[in-house]
Amino acid sequence: MKLLAPAVALFAVTIHAAEPLKPLRFSVQHMDSSVAPGDDFYQHACGTWMKSHSIPPDWSSWSPSTHLMEMNLVTLRRLCETSASKPERTRVEQLVGDFFAAATDEAKLEEQKFQPIAKTLDAIASLRTKDEAASLIARLHREGIGPFFGWYVSPDERQSNVYAMHIVQGGLSLPERDYYLEKDFEKERAAFVEHVGKMFVLAGDDEAKAKAAATDLMRLETQLAKVSKPAQDLNDSEANYHKLTRDGLERAAPEFPWALWWQGVGVQPADCIVGQPEFLTAMAKLFNEEPLPMIQIYLRWNVIHETASKLHHAVDAENFAFFGKVLQGQKEQRARWKRGIAITDHTIGDVLGQLYAADSFPQAAKERMEAMVANIKAVFRDHIAHAEWMTP
Repeated sequence: MKLLAPAVALFAVTIHAAEPLKPLRFSVQHMDSSVAPGDDFYQHACGTWMKSHSIPPDWSSWSPSTHLMEMNLVTLRRLCETSASKPERTRVEQLVGDFFAAATDEAKLEEQKFQPIAKTLDAIASLRTKDEAASLIARLHREGIGPFFGWYVSPDERQSNVYAMHIVQGGLSLPERDYYLEKDFEKERAAFVEHVGKMFVLAGDDEAKAKAAATDLMRLETQLAKVSKPAQDLNDSEANYHKLTRDGLERAAPEFPWALWWQGVGVQPADCIVGQPEFLTAMAKLFNEEPLPMIQIYLRWNVIHETASKLHHAVDAENFAFFGKVLQGQKEQRARWKRGIAITDHTIGDVLGQLYAADSFPQAAKERMEAMVANIKAVFRDHIAHAEWMTP
């Protein structure tokens, strides 16, 4: 677990679980003046802040930014619950209220069990060929589930006025490749296999079948991890930028049915930016060589895993037991209403933002912010104009 202090000791508020969080304020009192800045600047800047704060049980780390996030949840909860209960609502209020109500209706979740993902699981079980699997992978990618690799659309790093398709390494359940390969994570790997088996049992498998499937899944994901770049190597923007045509991508990773994937995902640009071509080459080979039943186990796991926190209590609790407690050291699951707000914000954040801005950002606040930004720009302009090391 982590306690993230501010870079400088700006914030002074002591956390008490029974008390509402208070607004953050500037303070030098949370610096540790007993430590010389030349000996340990971090401790000097915020040592007392760290001593006077504790990590709430439903967080795995704590910092001024998470403090503000937690405070903001109170406002967002009021807006969401009001929007869900008002007899007469605007279109925006209806969208927010209905979405939030669906995300937090625990009685409905218990009633439905696996019903929300049943059709997708049936589609996986019904696969007959690798081509069908590729089309289904495209559907899962379109729905936000990421087996085998990742993709997204964002501005081209070398041509920022153009949006580009990016295809990158992915497909791992654990945070990154070292969890699969390094000796330091042996306990986490064993716990992960046990967790996967429990999830398959909850989904209807007997224990023997679930245990075998969990072991197979770990083997496949370990193969993906072995051909993934280490986390530190992903920071090299030059080494992780390769613009390829669709034909070029198919030549780089010929053993994956890309034409079916492009068709299924519904986006067919002239070219795409590939982060790690070597990974895709190895991934395609793995996809081609693994038997279809193994691909089905992997896809089934991806669907259950990616939706677990939105399903009924038994699945949600088991998901938290591993990914919350074991991996992050989080003591308690976050309340369903907090997670409901997070889902609402992630999915329809622009709509929720309209309510938030109207409620918490009045015209007077906007005018103060604009004046502050204008002052900051004026100071920078003055500093630049008088910088002796710069020519006009």
